[in-house]
Amino acid sequence: MIEILLLYSIGKYFFNLARAHKKGEWLFAILGCVSYCLGLFIGGMVIAGLAMLSDRPDFLNSNQLFLGVLCIPFGLLFCWIFYILLKRNWSKVKFKGEMDVIDDVLMD
Repeated sequence: MIEILLLYSIGKYFFNLARAHKKGEWLFAILGCVSYCLGLFIGGMVIAGLAMLSDRPDFLNSNQLFLGVLCIPFGLLFCWIFYILLKRNWSKVKFKGEMDVIDDVLMD
């Protein structure tokens, strides 16, 4: 249930960000959820790798709910980084007539 609420809220934040910058709302809402799932996957791989390198590889046979909760910060971190990158990229001021200004100065 918590995962569904997290995915909904992540999708909503990305949807609102895309709407504010006039981009594809649903595409970026889905991409936000995919970035969260990718973070969960990579977090699981990191935890599994650390468990294999440690003296207790039986850690992976423990409660699956506990392992899933351990992966949530990785998913949120990936999602947050993706959100910040999109926001920074879309908030940059773009000058459309910059080349015309340079040409006008050189022609005088």
